[in-house]
Amino acid sequence: MYAHGSDLQIKNNVFDGFNYVQLYVSSAVYNYSNGTWDYHSEDVNNLLLENNLFKDSPSSYYNVQLQGVSCTIRGNVVDNASGIIIQPYHNAGGGLVENNIVNTFVLGFWHNTAYLGSGKWEYKNNVINAVAVPENMTTPPTTYVRWESFLIQSFGVGGAWNTGAAPEVVYENNVVDATNASPELISYGVNFIAPVTNDAKAIFTNNTFAGVQIGVDRKAGALDLNEMLANNAFPEGSAVIGNQIKIAE
Repeated sequence: MYAHGSDLQIKNNVFDGFNYVQLYVSSAVYNYSNGTWDYHSEDVNNLLLENNLFKDSPSSYYNVQLQGVSCTIRGNVVDNASGIIIQPYHNAGGGLVENNIVNTFVLGFWHNTAYLGSGKWEYKNNVINAVAVPENMTTPPTTYVRWESFLIQSFGVGGAWNTGAAPEVVYENNVVDATNASPELISYGVNFIAPVTNDAKAIFTNNTFAGVQIGVDRKAGALDLNEMLANNAFPEGSAVIGNQIKIAE
Protein backbone atom coordinates (compact mmCIF):
# COMPACT_ATOMS: atom_id res chain seq x y z
CA MET A 1 0.00 0.00 0.00
CA TYR A 2 1.19 3.51 -0.91
CA ALA A 3 -0.34 6.53 0.79
CA HIS A 4 0.16 10.29 1.05
CA GLY A 5 -1.76 12.97 2.92
CA SER A 6 -2.52 14.13 6.44
CA ASP A 7 -5.11 12.75 8.88
CA LEU A 8 -4.88 9.26 7.42
CA GLN A 9 -6.06 6.32 9.54
CA ILE A 10 -4.75 2.88 8.63
CA LYS A 11 -6.40 0.43 11.02
CA ASN A 12 -7.25 -3.26 11.38
CA ASN A 13 -5.67 -4.48 8.13
CA VAL A 14 -3.67 -7.61 7.32
CA PHE A 15 -0.64 -7.25 5.04
CA ASP A 16 0.53 -10.71 4.01
CA GLY A 17 3.52 -11.48 1.75
CA PHE A 18 5.04 -9.04 -0.78
CA ASN A 19 8.77 -8.96 -1.49
CA TYR A 20 9.59 -5.38 -0.51
CA VAL A 21 7.67 -2.77 1.52
CA GLN A 22 4.16 -3.71 2.63
CA LEU A 23 3.19 -0.15 3.61
CA TYR A 24 4.81 3.06 2.33
CA VAL A 25 3.55 6.44 3.52
CA SER A 26 5.43 9.20 1.71
CA SER A 27 5.74 12.96 1.99
CA ALA A 28 6.69 13.18 -1.70
CA VAL A 29 4.32 14.94 -4.07
CA TYR A 30 4.59 14.58 -7.86
CA ASN A 31 2.62 16.83 -10.21
CA TYR A 32 2.72 16.72 -14.00
CA SER A 33 1.86 19.94 -15.81
CA ASN A 34 2.65 21.26 -19.28
CA GLY A 35 5.04 18.44 -20.00
CA THR A 36 7.04 18.90 -16.82
CA TRP A 37 7.16 16.93 -13.59
CA ASP A 38 7.19 18.96 -10.37
CA TYR A 39 8.44 17.28 -7.20
CA HIS A 40 8.22 18.65 -3.70
CA SER A 41 7.70 17.42 -0.15
CA GLU A 42 4.67 17.99 2.08
CA ASP A 43 4.59 16.83 5.71
CA VAL A 44 2.22 13.99 6.50
CA ASN A 45 0.55 14.96 9.79
CA ASN A 46 -1.61 13.09 12.29
CA LEU A 47 -1.19 9.65 10.75
CA LEU A 48 -2.72 6.84 12.82
CA LEU A 49 -1.34 3.34 12.24
CA GLU A 50 -3.22 1.04 14.59
CA ASN A 51 -3.97 -2.66 15.12
CA ASN A 52 -2.59 -3.88 11.80
CA LEU A 53 -0.84 -7.19 11.11
CA PHE A 54 2.21 -7.23 8.85
CA LYS A 55 3.42 -10.75 8.15
CA ASP A 56 5.60 -13.06 6.11
CA SER A 57 7.54 -10.61 3.93
CA PRO A 58 11.08 -11.65 2.88
CA SER A 59 12.43 -8.10 2.52
CA SER A 60 15.56 -7.57 4.63
CA TYR A 61 15.44 -3.76 4.67
CA TYR A 62 12.20 -2.66 6.35
CA ASN A 63 8.60 -3.65 6.02
CA VAL A 64 6.85 -0.39 6.86
CA GLN A 65 8.30 2.95 5.68
CA LEU A 66 6.97 6.26 6.99
CA GLN A 67 8.46 9.48 5.58
CA GLY A 68 7.95 13.08 6.71
CA VAL A 69 5.35 12.01 9.26
CA SER A 70 3.95 12.97 12.61
CA CYS A 71 1.93 10.04 13.85
CA THR A 72 0.80 7.48 16.39
CA ILE A 73 1.80 3.86 15.79
CA ARG A 74 -0.06 1.66 18.24
CA GLY A 75 -1.04 -1.96 18.72
CA ASN A 76 0.44 -3.32 15.49
CA VAL A 77 2.07 -6.71 15.02
CA VAL A 78 4.95 -7.42 12.66
CA ASP A 79 5.47 -11.16 12.36
CA ASN A 80 8.20 -12.96 10.42
CA ALA A 81 9.16 -9.79 8.60
CA SER A 82 11.53 -6.87 8.92
CA GLY A 83 10.42 -3.92 11.00
CA ILE A 84 9.53 -0.25 10.71
CA ILE A 85 11.59 2.70 9.48
CA ILE A 86 10.46 6.15 10.59
CA GLN A 87 11.90 9.14 8.74
CA PRO A 88 10.55 12.38 10.25
CA TYR A 89 12.69 14.69 8.10
CA HIS A 90 11.80 18.22 9.37
CA ASN A 91 8.26 17.45 10.56
CA ALA A 92 7.88 19.21 13.91
CA GLY A 93 4.87 17.18 14.99
CA GLY A 94 6.73 14.24 16.54
CA GLY A 95 5.22 10.85 17.21
CA LEU A 96 4.37 8.04 19.60
CA VAL A 97 5.19 4.39 18.95
CA GLU A 98 3.63 2.22 21.64
CA ASN A 99 2.41 -1.28 22.44
CA ASN A 100 3.58 -2.86 19.19
CA ILE A 101 4.98 -6.39 18.83
CA VAL A 102 7.72 -6.95 16.26
CA ASN A 103 8.90 -10.51 15.58
CA THR A 104 11.67 -9.77 13.12
CA PHE A 105 14.60 -11.53 11.46
CA VAL A 106 16.75 -8.38 10.98
CA LEU A 107 15.26 -5.07 12.18
CA GLY A 108 12.91 -3.78 14.85
CA PHE A 109 12.68 0.03 14.61
CA TRP A 110 14.92 2.27 12.51
CA HIS A 111 14.80 5.95 13.54
CA ASN A 112 16.30 7.62 10.50
CA THR A 113 16.66 11.16 9.11
CA ALA A 114 15.25 13.02 12.12
CA TYR A 115 16.69 16.34 11.03
CA LEU A 116 17.03 19.68 12.81
CA GLY A 117 13.60 21.03 13.74
CA SER A 118 11.89 17.64 13.80
CA GLY A 119 9.61 16.88 16.73
CA LYS A 120 10.06 14.61 19.73
CA TRP A 121 9.48 10.89 19.21
CA GLU A 122 8.71 8.32 21.90
CA TYR A 123 8.98 4.52 21.67
CA LYS A 124 7.20 2.99 24.66
CA ASN A 125 6.13 -0.49 25.78
CA ASN A 126 7.06 -2.23 22.54
CA VAL A 127 8.22 -5.86 22.33
CA ILE A 128 10.89 -6.81 19.79
CA ASN A 129 11.73 -10.50 19.35
CA ALA A 130 14.22 -12.11 17.00
CA VAL A 131 13.10 -14.87 14.65
CA ALA A 132 15.17 -16.92 12.23
CA VAL A 133 16.03 -15.57 8.80
CA PRO A 134 13.68 -17.09 6.20
CA GLU A 135 15.20 -19.07 3.35
CA ASN A 136 13.70 -16.65 0.79
CA MET A 137 15.08 -13.45 2.37
CA THR A 138 15.64 -10.98 -0.47
CA THR A 139 19.13 -9.99 0.69
CA PRO A 140 21.04 -13.05 1.90
CA PRO A 141 22.70 -13.05 5.35
CA THR A 142 26.14 -13.05 3.73
CA THR A 143 25.57 -9.40 2.83
CA TYR A 144 23.17 -8.34 5.62
CA VAL A 145 24.98 -9.32 8.80
CA ARG A 146 23.15 -7.53 11.65
CA TRP A 147 20.08 -8.04 13.77
CA GLU A 148 19.06 -4.76 15.43
CA SER A 149 16.18 -3.90 17.72
CA PHE A 150 16.78 -0.13 17.60
CA LEU A 151 18.84 1.49 14.84
CA ILE A 152 19.45 5.27 14.98
CA GLN A 153 20.98 7.02 11.98
CA SER A 154 21.10 10.48 10.35
CA PHE A 155 19.94 11.93 13.67
CA GLY A 156 20.27 15.68 14.25
CA VAL A 157 21.88 16.62 10.95
CA GLY A 158 20.71 19.64 9.02
CA GLY A 159 18.78 18.10 6.18
CA ALA A 160 17.33 20.35 3.50
CA TRP A 161 16.75 23.33 5.78
CA ASN A 162 19.81 23.14 8.04
CA THR A 163 18.00 25.07 10.77
CA GLY A 164 16.01 24.41 13.95
CA ALA A 165 16.55 22.72 17.29
CA ALA A 166 18.26 19.37 17.67
CA PRO A 167 15.80 16.45 17.77
CA GLU A 168 14.97 14.19 20.70
CA VAL A 169 13.91 10.55 20.85
CA VAL A 170 12.86 8.60 23.96
CA TYR A 171 12.86 4.83 24.44
CA GLU A 172 11.05 3.66 27.55
CA ASN A 173 9.84 0.29 28.89
CA ASN A 174 10.59 -1.64 25.72
CA VAL A 175 11.48 -5.34 25.88
CA VAL A 176 13.99 -6.85 23.46
CA ASP A 177 14.85 -10.55 23.13
CA ALA A 178 17.37 -11.55 20.47
CA THR A 179 17.75 -15.13 21.69
CA ASN A 180 16.37 -16.65 18.48
CA ALA A 181 18.31 -14.50 16.02
CA SER A 182 19.95 -16.49 13.25
CA PRO A 183 23.48 -17.40 14.37
CA GLU A 184 25.10 -15.90 11.27
CA LEU A 185 23.90 -12.42 12.34
CA ILE A 186 25.45 -10.17 15.01
CA SER A 187 22.67 -9.03 17.33
CA TYR A 188 22.56 -5.45 18.63
CA GLY A 189 20.27 -3.97 21.23
CA VAL A 190 20.91 -0.40 20.04
CA ASN A 191 23.07 0.62 17.09
CA PHE A 192 24.04 4.23 16.32
CA ILE A 193 25.36 4.77 12.79
CA ALA A 194 26.73 8.10 11.52
CA PRO A 195 25.78 10.77 11.00
CA VAL A 196 24.55 11.45 14.54
CA THR A 197 25.27 14.88 16.04
CA ASN A 198 26.39 15.30 19.64
CA ASP A 199 23.46 17.57 20.53
CA ALA A 200 20.77 15.20 19.23
CA LYS A 201 19.30 13.61 22.34
CA ALA A 202 18.45 9.91 22.71
CA ILE A 203 17.07 8.91 26.13
CA PHE A 204 16.75 5.27 27.23
CA THR A 205 14.91 4.36 30.45
CA ASN A 206 13.75 1.00 31.85
CA ASN A 207 14.30 -0.98 28.67
CA THR A 208 15.25 -4.66 28.84
CA PHE A 209 17.72 -6.27 26.46
CA ALA A 210 18.13 -10.05 26.44
CA GLY A 211 19.96 -12.39 24.10
CA VAL A 212 21.91 -9.64 22.32
CA GLN A 213 25.63 -9.96 21.59
CA ILE A 214 26.26 -6.19 21.72
CA GLY A 215 24.09 -4.13 24.04
CA VAL A 216 24.87 -0.74 22.47
CA ASP A 217 27.25 0.28 19.71
CA ARG A 218 27.72 4.05 19.67
CA LYS A 219 29.53 4.63 16.39
CA ALA A 220 28.46 8.28 16.47
CA GLY A 221 26.80 10.76 18.82
CA ALA A 222 27.33 11.46 22.50
CA LEU A 223 25.14 8.96 24.36
CA ASP A 224 26.43 8.44 27.93
CA LEU A 225 27.00 4.68 27.95
CA ASN A 226 27.50 4.46 31.71
CA GLU A 227 24.15 6.14 32.25
CA MET A 228 22.62 3.86 29.63
CA LEU A 229 23.92 0.79 31.44
CA ALA A 230 22.65 2.03 34.80
CA ASN A 231 19.14 2.96 33.62
CA ASN A 232 18.34 -0.14 31.56
CA ALA A 233 18.51 -3.91 32.03
CA PHE A 234 21.27 -5.76 30.20
CA PRO A 235 22.47 -9.34 30.77
CA GLU A 236 24.52 -9.86 33.90
CA GLY A 237 28.17 -8.93 33.47
CA SER A 238 27.58 -6.34 30.75
CA ALA A 239 30.11 -3.52 30.81
CA VAL A 240 31.07 -0.34 29.00
CA ILE A 241 34.14 -0.96 26.86
CA GLY A 242 35.12 1.86 24.55
CA ASN A 243 32.10 2.94 22.54
CA GLN A 244 30.07 -0.17 23.30
CA ILE A 245 28.13 -1.88 26.04
CA LYS A 246 29.55 -5.34 25.71
CA ILE A 247 27.79 -8.46 26.84
CA ALA A 248 29.78 -10.93 28.93
CA GLU A 249 30.47 -14.17 27.07
